[in-house]
Amino acid sequence: MASSSKSKIPEKPTRKEVYRNGSNGFRSKEEFNWWSYYFHKKPVVIERPVQIDSFTDFPHRQAFVSRPGWVQYLADSGNQCNLTICTEFVASLIQDNEDDDYSFTARVRNKYVPLNPTTLGEIMNIEPMHESEYQFPYESNRHVPASKIIATFLRGQPSGWTQNSVEAKDIHKDNYLLWLIVANAIQPTSHTNLIKLDQARIMHAIATNKPFCLVRFFIKQIASAIDSVSKNEAIKMGILITRLCLNYGVVSRAEDLPKIQRNPLNKSTVRRSEGHLRGQGVQQNVQGDNDSDGADTAEHVPATDQGEGEGPSQLPRRRRRGAEGPVQMDMDAIMARLDQMGTSMAENFQALRGDQQEIRDNQIAMRSAMDAGFAYMQGEIEALKNRFPPPPPDY
Repeated sequence: MASSSKSKIPEKPTRKEVYRNGSNGFRSKEEFNWWSYYFHKKPVVIERPVQIDSFTDFPHRQAFVSRPGWVQYLADSGNQCNLTICTEFVASLIQDNEDDDYSFTARVRNKYVPLNPTTLGEIMNIEPMHESEYQFPYESNRHVPASKIIATFLRGQPSGWTQNSVEAKDIHKDNYLLWLIVANAIQPTSHTNLIKLDQARIMHAIATNKPFCLVRFFIKQIASAIDSVSKNEAIKMGILITRLCLNYGVVSRAEDLPKIQRNPLNKSTVRRSEGHLRGQGVQQNVQGDNDSDGADTAEHVPATDQGEGEGPSQLPRRRRRGAEGPVQMDMDAIMARLDQMGTSMAENFQALRGDQQEIRDNQIAMRSAMDAGFAYMQGEIEALKNRFPPPPPDY
């Protein structure tokens, strides 16, 4: 009698050495199963280049310019993300030493990829700060500003942190652009209408010129996904992970799912989004390059001078001919809407590819089950033939 058993949920592998020649480029079959079960369909949040130099009137501009390598890295952070490589990398990451929270190693397609301040600093072209030199990322032995101080900074007036998050439209106007930069490039997120306390602490650390080790902060973000067993929790810093893996010889495959980042965040794109706001006439945050599944960065520009809303988002209407002059159209708003339409088409195409892959996987599984069933039936028929031999010819 055939026994039926449910598929066993894999446990996180801890083996650092390659076992029995590995499996599919991983250290072992267990590591491959760990990736296949939890990681291979995880969304990936990708960072967006930011051209700080284009914001000449940015109140916090000097806070970026004064930090060696920041402006250059944010502008040239890259635009290529290989989603499949990112998931394989994070699934294979193992901490090198329990006493070092910033040193890890992954095995991706038979290549060892080290993640530590030295290797990541070389990719970013930023010298990592020694542990005695930085204050952020905040750790157990470092002073963390009180939430009241953070809330007051964010809103520009005495305030307390009474909820889980602050609406982006409620922060002080001098902090709008700082939030966009953090949400697009420092800690990329696809939901920028709300600011959480940990995100506000990043903004405060930058604006108040606290010693900030960007290299170590990115390592913490990447490593935060190692133990995540939620299939919907995104992997962060997809472009940086891709650059690191390619630098250590990991080779892309034709079947990989690539994701290419779009235009950089600069004065022109921010103005375009503001034009979109004017076209809508709605006092709200505007969504730019957003990915609904959390797998892309977003551009939201809080409104400052809009009136009551006129309805759902649409292409801006033409002004009627009258005393103001001939018919005109807001081209900035049109371009912003077209950008959104292009992003939506790209998202739908990627979702379609995922659905097609799932259909193919199901077809293969069904074919295998049918083949097994057919083989079983053939065996049963042969067994019956052996039990009941044919009658003699003259019967």
